[in-house]
Amino acid sequence: REGGAMKKAALIAGAILAATTVQAKAISVSAGGGVWHESPSGWVEYVDTNVYGTTKTTVDVKDDLNLSSKNRGEGWFKITGIPLLPDLKVQYTQMKFSGSGVVNSSFVFGNIVVPTKSYVDSKLRANQVDFTLTYGVPFLGSLSGGRVKVSWGANVKVIDGYVKVKYYNPTTN
Repeated sequence: REGGAMKKAALIAGAILAATTVQAKAISVSAGGGVWHESPSGWVEYVDTNVYGTTKTTVDVKDDLNLSSKNRGEGWFKITGIPLLPDLKVQYTQMKFSGSGVVNSSFVFGNIVVPTKSYVDSKLRANQVDFTLTYGVPFLGSLSGGRVKVSWGANVKVIDGYVKVKYYNPTTN
């Protein structure tokens, strides 16, 4: 009888192990990059808070700052298949513009008043890093014969940037 109980226990343990064994997925590391065309538009807001209150001023990046379009590269790397951990993708995109020219109408940016017909030098940077963590829905690919794959996750975008504006007024220089 003890031999029969051992065989039953071994069969049950084997069945449980077979039911819970998932085909191992290989750890994969990939990287890539590309080029995209950046055409800045819109406005930049400057917020000044002091004892008198809060003042907001805006400036148009194309018309006032004379920023032009650029072709830029972006790059990414991805790590997938580490057991119990989400897949990770990190992507970096550089956004850096500069412009110069004569302004057709005066504008205010922060505590700087730029008069009409002034020469403006401007720089805008808004570099971006995306961190994306995803999990695949387990067994869906197997159940659908590899036709359906669904992932869920979260993305965190970090933008590091600044705007610099210098002007030269030809009437005062």
